[in-house]
Amino acid sequence: MSRRKNNVGTLFTPTVLAASVVFLLILFCTVCAGLLAPYDPEAIDLSSAFSGPSPEHLFGADNIGRDVLSRLLYGGRTSITNALLVVLVSVLGGVPLGLLCGYYGGWLDSLVMRVWDVILSIPALLFGFILVAMLGRGSAASVLALGIAYIPMISRLARNLTSVEKTKTYVTAAKSFGFSDARIIFRQILPNCTSTLFAELTVDIGYAIITLASLSYLGLGVQPPTSDWGMMLQEGLVNLRQMPFLVVAPGIAIVLTIVSLNIVSDGIQAYLDPEQRKLPSFRRYEKKKHK
Repeated sequence: MSRRKNNVGTLFTPTVLAASVVFLLILFCTVCAGLLAPYDPEAIDLSSAFSGPSPEHLFGADNIGRDVLSRLLYGGRTSITNALLVVLVSVLGGVPLGLLCGYYGGWLDSLVMRVWDVILSIPALLFGFILVAMLGRGSAASVLALGIAYIPMISRLARNLTSVEKTKTYVTAAKSFGFSDARIIFRQILPNCTSTLFAELTVDIGYAIITLASLSYLGLGVQPPTSDWGMMLQEGLVNLRQMPFLVVAPGIAIVLTIVSLNIVSDGIQAYLDPEQRKLPSFRRYEKKKHK
């Protein structure tokens, strides 16, 4: 227990903890947008159009008088929720297939991995464009399209982890007890892969946020008047020189969210990698030994 605590203390550095606090704060603000937002994000007030930051509108108002802070909070809820749904789709489609390919190998593994190689050769954003063009515009279509685009990445990771786990002693022991393949795969191997998969998924959430924002910016994702960070960027770009705060607010929100997620993911991966775990110093060990 003491060694594990030491690993936590040395690997979850102040930087990782600060990033975790930032992300949790952003998450709290977006989840509680209904309580924190001072106005209805879709309420139009032409008398306040293009008004700068003020006590009435802390982040100003857009071209039709909608409160930027309210739209930022509700837009964060939309962006993060859709990103989580993208990751959920990729997990549901990619993890089971990756586990089966890694466990059984053979022609199934070869066929699926070659298909993933072809898909991964296409940038995720471009592949998302193609699927959105087939499925149609809108939030649901963009989430489904990106979820499908992200399946190969998570599937390959699950497959590689399973290929390593299936050679370990506990799998051989489970087979000797007569456990079914399904039980070994989903109740023995999968739990030992979840920590690494979780670290990867934190990065995927950040990628999903920025890719969804790109689709919304291009008019292929969330459609107006729904609040979304990418949509706010697109709407503010028209009046960038006159009212830069319309772009700065959602831009900073996107950057803070993605950077904090990446830092947290790095901390998790470092903690899971035994080679990166810092051992107690020799002097500390000698002091404990003499005591």
